[in-house]
Amino acid sequence: GEPIRCLALSRRFSATSKDKLKNKDETWQREHTASEIGILEDVSNVYLGGRLCAARQQKVVIEPQDIGAYYYRHCFLGRPHWNFFGTDETLGPVAVSVVRERIESGIQNVTIYRMIVRLSDLCTLRVAIPEEVVSDNNTDQKNTRSLIKELLEIACPQIHYGILRPANPSFTRVEDFLVKIDEQPIYTRYKVGVMYCGVCQSTEEQMYNNESGSPAFEEFLDFLGQRVRLKGFDQYKGGLDVRGDTTGTHSIYVKYQAHEIMFHVSTLLPFTPSNKQQLARKRHIGNDMVTVIFQEPGALPFSPITVRSHFQHVFIIVRANNPCTDDVTYSIAVSRAKDVPAFGPAVPQGATFPKSAEFHDFFITKIINAENAVHRSKKFAAMAARTRREALKEIAENFSSAHPNDGPAKIASRFLVGSVKRKERSLPRPVLSESLHGALSWLVEVHDHSQNQSITCVLGLSSETLAILEMPSGQVICAIPTHSVIGWANTDLGLKIYFDHGDVLLLRCCTTDNSDRELTALIRRLECVTKGDEAKEVLHRRARTSDNLGFHLQEEGVVTDVEMYHTAWRCGLRQGSRIVEVGTVLNF
Repeated sequence: GEPIRCLALSRRFSATSKDKLKNKDETWQREHTASEIGILEDVSNVYLGGRLCAARQQKVVIEPQDIGAYYYRHCFLGRPHWNFFGTDETLGPVAVSVVRERIESGIQNVTIYRMIVRLSDLCTLRVAIPEEVVSDNNTDQKNTRSLIKELLEIACPQIHYGILRPANPSFTRVEDFLVKIDEQPIYTRYKVGVMYCGVCQSTEEQMYNNESGSPAFEEFLDFLGQRVRLKGFDQYKGGLDVRGDTTGTHSIYVKYQAHEIMFHVSTLLPFTPSNKQQLARKRHIGNDMVTVIFQEPGALPFSPITVRSHFQHVFIIVRANNPCTDDVTYSIAVSRAKDVPAFGPAVPQGATFPKSAEFHDFFITKIINAENAVHRSKKFAAMAARTRREALKEIAENFSSAHPNDGPAKIASRFLVGSVKRKERSLPRPVLSESLHGALSWLVEVHDHSQNQSITCVLGLSSETLAILEMPSGQVICAIPTHSVIGWANTDLGLKIYFDHGDVLLLRCCTTDNSDRELTALIRRLECVTKGDEAKEVLHRRARTSDNLGFHLQEEGVVTDVEMYHTAWRCGLRQGSRIVEVGTVLNF
């Protein structure tokens, strides 16, 4: 089984849970609620499931690569905005986009500046800055240079405005290039290998040399996807020949939630009797990141060590039980390279799956998430960064207009940059109201009940979502819809945030001066974007434990009735209150 990391203490998980890591090389699975969070502001009008509480959300979800990659497409493309390009001696090629937007939110209208800062090797910075924190001299947009300079000082002071040049208006393809750069990490098409492992087989060579499969394997292939004729096939071909049948006549194809998968099935690819290595088959399957190993009953245990490939990073082993009967089930095991992060949905310990639509969704989702996880591994992330760096370099060199300093003054500016002491800028006062939809962030220490220790995280709180990002990886490990927040309590242990059906997060704000400023701002933001309230502590005394409590509860902790003038009534408990924690004190 794959252990699931539970950051919050809840009725579904306790600190004494036996769901622990078996060895140091094993990693935790994220909760399914954290898997769908890619950006904390819904600018794409695409429903991501985050508005449902954890108990009602789907457990099988496709983990997004970077939904924020669509930020430029949805918020900048087709609108008047500014693009600036340049090359920093330390950070490399840089591309900055800024757009001014007026948000109508009920009584209060807010004007913000959306900004995207693209760097070569670092994560893309996407921020929204309220206009009220910008100097009055720059809000009229007449002095674009001063405005962009000030916005950069607020959002990313490491970048010196002097290196940036505006996009050349004569190049109409600038926006298309930026869309391509931003959406580079988004994958919707996958090619996946499928190998047949017969009775008493276990090695790669044995599987490649199976000329055909068994009835059990054919049953699995028909369950996996649609058997398509390759010649003339007009959908995603996954590198297979759709003109001359040189890669076989048929293959397995599936389309699932806007994702396309072409399977490279070993027994459907050309078989060469005189070639034990079966290069015609290995040329495709050996270059797939994810490989499905189908095992007949009686097949020997499979080990990835026997596979010689630089690309095959994840193996999903499927063993058929009672094949070709009404009682057929499948067992699953997953093996991945060390630098490939964990991906969902988690496989329960010792689970077997019947041949059903639910298992099909589970299995296809597991395959898609597996390949997305491989792209996040160090090897493939480095390759993607190199491609991105070259694209940014090209756009900085070929799509920017002449710099005002081009000429003799440019030489002097090179000597002056860095030698002039920059004026210290005071941080702008944060806008905490609900009208600011994007996330405000706090550095916090969160108690991880899975590991029974505190971890350093960034808490992001938008108008829709509270998300916890682990540092330094930046991975979302907990996500809570703001409407699910019941309340909070500032205790000696830290700030407790109650949500969903009895869950609680315990955290502390990290500050350098030991002040309560950050905590106060966080609580104020909670008041603005949630319907929760501060929990009150009450002391409910009874003379004897056998005495009547004096109130009645429903399953969710909501008080349905309080006996008037009873101890519970005198301590402040009222009908409609919700009890979120019971201990030495009673919080509601």
